[in-house]
Amino acid sequence: MWLALLPLFIQGCSVYDSRVPSPDDVVKTPEHYANLEQDSSASQKAGVQKQQWWQALENPELNHLITQGLSHNLDIAVAIERLEQARAAAGQAQAARLPWIEFNLDAQRSKRPSLPEDITGNTYQFSLSASYEVDLWRKFKSRADRAEFLAQASEQDVKSVYISVAAQIADLYYMALEQKQQSELADAIINSSSRTLELVMDRYRSGIVEPLDVYQARQTLESARSRKPVYEAGYKKANHALSILLGRMPDPELIRHNTELPQHLTPPDTGIPADLLQNRPDVRSAWLRLRAFDAGVAAAVADLFPSVRIGAGIGQSQTLLFGGDPLVGGLWNLFLSVAQPVFEGGRRVSEIKRQQAMFREALSAYHKVVLNACKEVEDALASFRASEREMYHLKHLVEATRADVRLSTDRYFYGLTEYLPVLTAQTLDLEARTRLIIAQGRYVSDWISLVRALGGTWPEKILNERLNR
Repeated sequence: MWLALLPLFIQGCSVYDSRVPSPDDVVKTPEHYANLEQDSSASQKAGVQKQQWWQALENPELNHLITQGLSHNLDIAVAIERLEQARAAAGQAQAARLPWIEFNLDAQRSKRPSLPEDITGNTYQFSLSASYEVDLWRKFKSRADRAEFLAQASEQDVKSVYISVAAQIADLYYMALEQKQQSELADAIINSSSRTLELVMDRYRSGIVEPLDVYQARQTLESARSRKPVYEAGYKKANHALSILLGRMPDPELIRHNTELPQHLTPPDTGIPADLLQNRPDVRSAWLRLRAFDAGVAAAVADLFPSVRIGAGIGQSQTLLFGGDPLVGGLWNLFLSVAQPVFEGGRRVSEIKRQQAMFREALSAYHKVVLNACKEVEDALASFRASEREMYHLKHLVEATRADVRLSTDRYFYGLTEYLPVLTAQTLDLEARTRLIIAQGRYVSDWISLVRALGGTWPEKILNERLNR
């Protein structure tokens, strides 16, 4: 009869009901994104980003840099080692559910006084023992579940780092290209201003214009020259930061190709806000931690109940006394132990309260992570749409300012106007062209922010390949 009931005892009895709510009960996500405008090129088609989004940019150099970064980035390396630690802790927790088997070998030599002479002897003993704490209340199972959920959350954390690093590399790459284009614009303005200054100087030497025109032409030239060192430093610093992401020493010339900033990007399918619960690793991580803390409460509750241990041992013993016959024989033992604390100052009840508070904290943290995920997508959609509009108007502005420069310059050299309209037109043109490059860089950055905010499952394959090396 007792043998028939043993499996029930080993399986354990539930003393705690899970308090984990469904995701919909925690936070109700809207049916669509508020900033997904009908006239926008973005789409609400459902779907998960399984592909590596940077491939859509069709930039071989960027593809190579991201591949290198995902293999050598130190933040990823740190996250992976934390994952290994979490998995090892889960293995330890799982091992606590198994029996403990131990082999012992003891050898002893002793001497004690006796008549007519002292007795010296050797004692040898070896034994094999096993013990097992029956998990009646699922205490060890709950601890193992908690450790396993934390390990799974740590794996999602690694995927979050992959998504972040890929986005940072792309962002810095195009930031460097933006600084490069600004530097090239400064070179073009310097060359143009130098030619204009020479023409003004010729007119001044001929007595056609006043010295003021020369000073104003020099202002334009020196203003352009003063911009170039700033852009060169910005380009180098972007390369330095990019080098660190690739796990290298700072290299001011890491980018070898002079690529134009993309001006027409197709936004990814956004899906609906509820998709973020599966597409965002940070959201999944927060959910798994919530389940882990719920299992922690279950383990703390189970710890209130008695612990039951069973065990057995067998062995052989031999005692050899000099001057006497050896004593040889087998040994064995069986034991059953039941322990229940009578007084421990409320420690276990306090532990339950602590675990419950940690669970409530994790519940609020999950709620906040979901809200922030939706906010990041909404922000990215709003910014991307604004960048599209800004670029559209700035392109027309540049067309107007460049025409103004040509017209005002021609009128000046034909003697129809003073130099001030030329200076004003050149200043406005430089400002407009500079703003257009900045807007193009922001447009790409907003696109990257959008694909990053939407998450995706593409890191899973890369992580599995790295862990299986």
